[in-house]
Parts: sequence; structure tokens; C-alpha cells
Amino acid sequence: MTMRIAVTGAAGLLGRRVVAAIRAAGHEAVSIDRTPAPDSIVCDVTDADALRDAVGRADALVHLAAITSPLDRPAHVVHNTNVTGSYNALAAAAEHGIDRVVMASSVNAIGGCFSRAPRYDYFAVDEEHPSYCEDPYGLSKREAELQADAMVAAHPGFSVISLRYHALISGRSERLDRQRSDAPSRDLWGWTPLDEAAAATVRACTVASGAHVVLNLVAGSTLSSTPTAELAARHYPDVPITAPLRGNVSFYDSERARTILDWRG
Repeated sequence: MTMRIAVTGAAGLLGRRVVAAIRAAGHEAVSIDRTPAPDSIVCDVTDADALRDAVGRADALVHLAAITSPLDRPAHVVHNTNVTGSYNALAAAAEHGIDRVVMASSVNAIGGCFSRAPRYDYFAVDEEHPSYCEDPYGLSKREAELQADAMVAAHPGFSVISLRYHALISGRSERLDRQRSDAPSRDLWGWTPLDEAAAATVRACTVASGAHVVLNLVAGSTLSSTPTAELAARHYPDVPITAPLRGNVSFYDSERARTILDWRG
């Protein structure tokens, strides 16, 4: 079935690839971004009325627009922009009767990269891991997930998939060992392959669960050549190991995404 899929943040690093993947799959992409571009609707996602008009009568909405780091802008700008944008996107979908929404979340919804001293309760980290986020970016992503919970509760049949991406890069080899193995990595040497993430994001548009589902979308290997079990023992010796850490396997468990989205990262 051919779908009409609206994409916010369509001009971004991931957004461009998602739009291309939508079209490659034979669907229609409605590109939405605040940056003017050919065949794109100019819209700031913090403007609820403008976003509602831009989304229109789509079959699914992919919400990617966000400030992706707390480092370069004031904390209140990062937090408020992201939280307002995610709520507006969910509300626009609900108002238009769009029952499938895919949202860009982050592994930082539980804390990690931007935490002073990240806390992990166990390895491998799955979607049930408690959140200990401290920074405005991670907090905004956690709050977006809570918004999705509320929207699903308020609208029977409404489906939301929150994809917890990690550092989005095109390939592992050129980034291997750029993070030192003799120092702890706050985000556990993790990453997400860009093209695979785009393909999985499009597949998520075809899933209608009538619920809010959170999925880790993280590569199956780390960005370190040091064995994962050795990294855990050296830098996180007090964290319980609940799944085998063989070879350079990721510290993040993405098995749920493999089952639901045929995740191949």
C-alpha cells in the first residue's frame, strides 16, 4: 500500500535519508523543515497552527525535528524547543486522524552522554532501564516519550513508535577507537548506522499497534576494538551483567527493534 508520510526535520542529517528511503519504497514524502528547500514546506515545529497545516492529511508522521545537543545553545532553548515541537507533532497527528507516528527519541532519554556521572543499573541496556537523565536534551526526549504515552491513552487506536537512536554515523570503520578505551565512555561507545536507521524509520511507519512502543535503535557493535566485557570490567565494574557481552557487542539491547522492525544495524 502506498502511503503519504509527512517528515519534520526533513532537511537534517537523518531527515534527508528518511525522505529518500520513503520515496525509494514507493511512498509519497511530505518534507517539512524550517530551512527552505525545493519541494519542502517551510515550518517551525514550535508553531502549532503552522505545523498542523503542514502535516495535512498524511497516513503517517515522522517527527525528527529537534535540537540534537545541549552543548551549543542555552538549556531552556534546547529543552523548550524540543518539548514543544514533539507535543505539537503528536497533537497535529491526532487532530488529523493520523494514527501512526514515529518519533526520534534518543538513548539519552535515560541519561548517558551528557550526564556528569552516568548511571547504569545493568548491561545490556534495554528499553525498560530507568531514566537518570540530567541534561536538557535527554530530559526533552524523555518528556516526549511521556507525551506519547498520554496521547495514546487519550486516543484509542493511536500508535506511536519512539526510536532511541544513538550517535548517527555512516560507518563504523572511520570512527573506530576515536573514543579512548582507557577512559570511560558516558554513552558506552555506542552508535547507530545512518542508512539502516532511515530504512527502519520508514518500516516503523507501517506498524500500527494502538500503543506507544519505545525501541533502542543501536548498532550491534561498539566503536571500540576492545572487547565489551573488558570495557565493562575496567570502567563499570559494579554494573551487573544480565546478558553475555561477547566480542565487541553493543552495551545496548536492540532485540525488540530486531523483532518489530527487522532492525539490521
